[in-house]
Amino acid sequence: MMKKVDNDWQYLSDPVKTILERVDINCKSYEIPIGSIVDIPCFKGEMTLEMTQEIVQFQVSKDNEGFFGAKVENDVLYIQFLKQAIPYL
Repeated sequence: MMKKVDNDWQYLSDPVKTILERVDINCKSYEIPIGSIVDIPCFKGEMTLEMTQEIVQFQVSKDNEGFFGAKVENDVLYIQFLKQAIPYL
């Protein structure tokens, strides 16, 4: 029988997961104005206040483990890449 693992990642919306995966894949920090259109592979849509709040709250999750930091200033979400979560060959 498979053990169900409970983690905070599972509660994130798909767009937020996609944005955070893109930060990790590119090993790059981003500045995203709230209300702007995000156009990345697997997601094209508006960066909403709700999505911004998810990202800022998730940064303090035990699942984050110091992979990124986030803050909001002047209606801009700043995501700082800190270390890669998914090892790529």
